[in-house]
Amino acid sequence: MKFPWQSRSNERSGERGQALAVFAGGLVALLIATGFVLDGGIVFVARRDAQNSADMGALAGTRVVAEYYKGASVNGADVFAAIDKAVEDNGCTVSGDSCDWTADYVRPTTGYQTAVVGTVSNSGDIPSTAQGVSVFVDREPGTNFLRIIGQDDWDVGADATAITARI
Repeated sequence: MKFPWQSRSNERSGERGQALAVFAGGLVALLIATGFVLDGGIVFVARRDAQNSADMGALAGTRVVAEYYKGASVNGADVFAAIDKAVEDNGCTVSGDSCDWTADYVRPTTGYQTAVVGTVSNSGDIPSTAQGVSVFVDREPGTNFLRIIGQDDWDVGADATAITARI
């Protein structure tokens, strides 16, 4: 005597193991989706931290430029040191977590536009036309889950500009 399910087993013998393939594909898709959620959250935090570092660096550098116009004996090394300290105090340590910064001296042109009048370096003088500083912070936070698809880190950048008026 044959039962109804015994007659169909021969017809479905080529479909054995498909559930395993569907499960494996679903698991990989779930891990990738989890990676985008968790590692994406890390990117948003890194972007916020980079923006905070850039903001504080621009304000600190511009404060030194303002002191220059008030007659203080400061130079480009003082601007560099002020930016470096402010950026480091806000979590951007060059040796720690793949964080780097660059800065330029700027002057306002029209509206909210600025023109670069020099590069901030650890030596030299403050350009006579400089009225502020623009700082760019670049961070590279690592990933956790997205390494399975070859994404080891993200490149996150933020910039900020602060301007002072000549006294």
